[in-house]
Amino acid sequence: MCGQFHLEKEAVYRLSKEYSLPKEVPLFDIKPTQPALVLLKNKKSDIFQFGLSRKTLIINAKCETIFEKPTFQKIINNTCIIPASYYYELDNLSNKITLYNNEILYFAGLYNHHQFVILTTEANDSVKKIHTRMPLILNREEKEDWLNNKNMDVLLHKIPSSLKNNQKIEQLTLF
Repeated sequence: MCGQFHLEKEAVYRLSKEYSLPKEVPLFDIKPTQPALVLLKNKKSDIFQFGLSRKTLIINAKCETIFEKPTFQKIINNTCIIPASYYYELDNLSNKITLYNNEILYFAGLYNHHQFVILTTEANDSVKKIHTRMPLILNREEKEDWLNNKNMDVLLHKIPSSLKNNQKIEQLTLF
């Protein structure tokens, strides 16, 4: 699951060399219902709300079920990427764990009407001890395929690369 992530100025600066970015980009901790930077086709970007507003707010979508769920069937071709410097998970004692890899993390997402969800997959070995799921993190080489709906079957079944972690003793809140 991914319920909170962080975007730093340095990451935005690096992205600005590759994408046309909005003048103001939300930085630091991004939580559900808050605005966040999303990367789109043709080197474009925009600011969308984190979470799809339905009867309840949906912030994540399981890769394994997006073709089955009516909410996602309608937007399966609306692919986006959510860049992050790192994201947070809670351990079994509700301690905040920061997960990162010293590069920009590219979360696979789907969007509708300026709202997005982050796709999740089974956790890799570096995250499994903390949580059973994690964001579907794309490599730099996979970004364009995702945004252009190419090799989706392969990308939806990939295991993301290992991440480093750092534990902070504090409670994580979603709002």
